[in-house]
Amino acid sequence: MPLPPEQWDAALREHLEQAERNTRLQEVQNAKHLPTVVINLIRTLAHHPRLTEALAPLLALLNSGELPYRDRELVILRTAVRNRSSYEWSHHYALAQLAGLTEQEVLDAGRETEAGERSSEDKVLLRAVDELHDRSVLTDSTWRELEQRYDERQLLELLCLVGTYRMIATVLNTCRVPLDEWQTERPFPDEEA
Repeated sequence: MPLPPEQWDAALREHLEQAERNTRLQEVQNAKHLPTVVINLIRTLAHHPRLTEALAPLLALLNSGELPYRDRELVILRTAVRNRSSYEWSHHYALAQLAGLTEQEVLDAGRETEAGERSSEDKVLLRAVDELHDRSVLTDSTWRELEQRYDERQLLELLCLVGTYRMIATVLNTCRVPLDEWQTERPFPDEEA
């Protein structure tokens, strides 16, 4: 279902080119080295130009927001596993390691919250994703633990990050978006041989 860029609406093409220029500028300013290729997710959303134009800034904001890069990737990995989004999991498997997670920590993101040797900070993040996935609300105790680590802006960003990546997982899964040809497919931790 990915739409080749040559079939995109002209306004969408210009919007995404501008977003890419802004992303590259921000990467230089933040010394981040993230891919700027058009991924199959965006190529699929391109069937609805206005939706893509609206969603692209939110994704850009969340992917370069105020949450620490490592924490953000841990949350996205857990969201991918909870939603069984192979595309999301495979894309963020390597990005999480660029953010400072070890390969073991990446794999542990897909396992039971209390399993493995994790920091208390990682446990509360994973528990937060699980609670949002299961009930769309955090318990008071999880919220209090998160408040000790994050300010109000970061807390709001965390909630939006989980919700947005859950929505993206739904689109990826339902539209059966194929993994980009340059990406390595990664099995979920519970599917490893």
